[in-house]
Amino acid sequence: MRDLLVRTVDLNTIILAGNVIGDPKLIETSESVLCKFRMVNNRTITNKSGEKKERSVFIDVIVWGNQGEYVHKRLRKGHPVIVTGSLSENTKNGVLEIVASKVHIQVKKESIEAEDKELGYDFGDYGAEGTEVVDDNVN
Repeated sequence: MRDLLVRTVDLNTIILAGNVIGDPKLIETSESVLCKFRMVNNRTITNKSGEKKERSVFIDVIVWGNQGEYVHKRLRKGHPVIVTGSLSENTKNGVLEIVASKVHIQVKKESIEAEDKELGYDFGDYGAEGTEVVDDNVN
């Protein structure tokens, strides 16, 4: 029998939807700034006896640089959000967190445009109606 070599793929991508459970914090480091917020992902599972239970997962999200500054100005407690990024282990406490590459803030497009004018931003198209996409390309 021939030996099979199994090649592992280093894939570290996560997409998580949920709600922000506290206002984001902006933190300045020696290298850059970061925005940190906590979100909750709720899901309903059914056990063997047919009883439905809600399970909640709480996770910290880190958003670096200009993207982090923008998310800090825009995101608030209670906002529904979809985060795309990679899992990372916090070296201080060993807790897993998401380092975001994209943050989809689920708010009405009209309110985004009005707030952008107030803040002096002009990013153009926000993607699908009701979704503001904030990604690594925010300058």
